Amino acid sequence: MLTTLKVRVIPNARQSELSTISPDEIRLKVRAQAQDGKANAEVIRFLAELIDCPSSRIAIKRGEKARIKIIEIAGISPEAVWGKLASNPLSGKQ
Repeated sequence: MLTTLKVRVIPNARQSELSTISPDEIRLKVRAQAQDGKANAEVIRFLAELIDCPSSRIAIKRGEKARIKIIEIAGISPEAVWGKLASNPLSGKQ
């Protein structure tokens, strides 16, 4: 089972937070700067926290150097991922 998400990343934010959820994409603000892969690592860590899964199951498949990323999550159905994202009140959590 593999879930694919389109994620728009806004680096260098005051805090990591889930900004917007729409059928087309998810917007994440992350504290890390877009240098040396720090923002990518923070995207994976924060997404893992949001959907309550190990970060080892999350991979950036496209867009490592772009703000729009295609992310794959292994072992969780798309319905479960979207349900956890929609019901998760972690906006503003670091």
